[in-house]
Amino acid sequence: VWVEVLDFWLTEENGRVACYEPVGTRIPNYLGMSRQVKELTKRSEAAEQRITELEAELRRLRGGNP
Repeated sequence: VWVEVLDFWLTEENGRVACYEPVGTRIPNYLGMSRQVKELTKRSEAAEQRITELEAELRRLRGGNP
């Protein structure tokens, strides 16, 4: 069912409501969004740690403090 006022598709999948953007991309529910946020947070923290390690290595190679 197209919900004009909200600009998305409302469907049923496995007995649950699902929403899709006009282009067909599924809009995640709260649980899906929560999982995505957790995963992105983990990836961000890992990237920040790697940057810190690389900065320390660069300082060491340049003869600065480790």
